[in-house]
Amino acid sequence: MNREYMTDHKGPVCDFCLKPHPRWAFDGPDPDAGLVEAAKRTTLVVDNGVWASCTRCSNLVMRNNAVRLAEVCVEEGTKRMGIPLGPHEAGDYFLNRLAYFRKAIPGLGPRRPMNTKECASEGGVVRGPTQNPSQN
Repeated sequence: MNREYMTDHKGPVCDFCLKPHPRWAFDGPDPDAGLVEAAKRTTLVVDNGVWASCTRCSNLVMRNNAVRLAEVCVEEGTKRMGIPLGPHEAGDYFLNRLAYFRKAIPGLGPRRPMNTKECASEGGVVRGPTQNPSQN
């Protein structure tokens, strides 16, 4: 999917926690391709069929541990995006990510080494953030 725009890092990041330099990839569709609202941002997600993943997140995917994956996303992903969340917002975002990962994980193929040519420059792009209509 490639979410590098969300961080200060210029290059591929883990599609789960946004950690730079992912080592692994999973093939599979993004169940929420299209407009996605999460962590105070509305984003257009274009599905390229490849999920970049750091080692920790790939291990969680392989264990089908959507709960811990959602916790990592809230704890670390929002920090890397520079979005402070209050307790209520963090709870809502956790539930959003948990539901999302429970849909996404079963559709992912086996873990394989990441090929950097699979990043945004090769087709799959996450564009955003766009202005959230509810924040007008």
